[in-house]
Amino acid sequence: MKTDSHGVKSQGLASPNGDGNNGPDEGYITVEDDLSLFYRHWGPNPERNRGRNLLIVHGACEHGGRFLSLGAKAAAEGWNVVAPDLRGHGRSTGEFVHVNEFQDYLRDLKAMMAAHELKPEETVIIGCSMGGLITIRLQQWWYREHGHPASRGLYVLAPLLGIRHPIEEWKKMTARLLGQFFPQTRFRSTLSPTQLTHDQEVIRSRGSDPYMRNRVSARWYLESTQAMRDAWEQVDAIRVPMRIFQGGGDTVVDPSAARGWADSVNRHHQRQAVSFHCFPGWYHELLKEIEGRAFEDLLVRLLAEDWQAAETGANGKPSAFAKPHTTRPVAAEVSQAASKKVDEAG
Repeated sequence: MKTDSHGVKSQGLASPNGDGNNGPDEGYITVEDDLSLFYRHWGPNPERNRGRNLLIVHGACEHGGRFLSLGAKAAAEGWNVVAPDLRGHGRSTGEFVHVNEFQDYLRDLKAMMAAHELKPEETVIIGCSMGGLITIRLQQWWYREHGHPASRGLYVLAPLLGIRHPIEEWKKMTARLLGQFFPQTRFRSTLSPTQLTHDQEVIRSRGSDPYMRNRVSARWYLESTQAMRDAWEQVDAIRVPMRIFQGGGDTVVDPSAARGWADSVNRHHQRQAVSFHCFPGWYHELLKEIEGRAFEDLLVRLLAEDWQAAETGANGKPSAFAKPHTTRPVAAEVSQAASKKVDEAG
């Protein structure tokens, strides 16, 4: 057990494969309220190591273990990668899918970054679904606290900025009441796995994953709803170059909300601070769609391209708030790459 200068305790475990080169190292950090947060860590390919860090933040009811392929690919390209399990998720401790306040997630990520020495100026963050909302709020909170962004870049996939999945009004009213007086009351998710991806193999594997959850607490719903409002109200505190990737066929989060939020940030800054990429017909879990592996490949490449663009900036100088390197139609590029792989396999 080690304690860093921030008072965060960490304990490393052996790689699940017995060889750090074949899989991520695993471990726990202990945060202020004595919860243990699990993480996976991939060291960068030494031949391509350029001092770049990547933090991957998963969504509600899932865990960081669902991003093993992305973590391994990024590490192979020279990224130092950390994929934690949020409190109450996966192998981390805490009440399942519950927070007393949404800021608990933000403090946890700050502790995780400190434990792994992920300096904001050397780090890019990827957030998926609720993880997208969390990482947006992390940026806003961090800027208010420190006067600079929490990372050098932010990629969010199908962020929770508006809900499309129908929730009955009586459930909303009940959750608001119970969230105040009986905060750990549970509500079962009415989402079907078939709404998340077209890939039947992913749907089957989801059902046998022991770390997936299907209930959320009333307080979690209240806090997440308030966090969405805060994300919209504090667009001025987004001071990091961003990309949003959104499935056009998403029935979980509202695609128009993600686009509208990006437009709102850009209007405030009077520049394209956020680029929006829509994948027509894709469902919620972009990385788990049928073309998800091709998307992973493109994502890793875009990470490198955007990093390089920020190195030089518009005038050949480093840029802290650089415009995304390209706004080309990445959805079409993913489809072309996936088709090419199918042709090569045939």
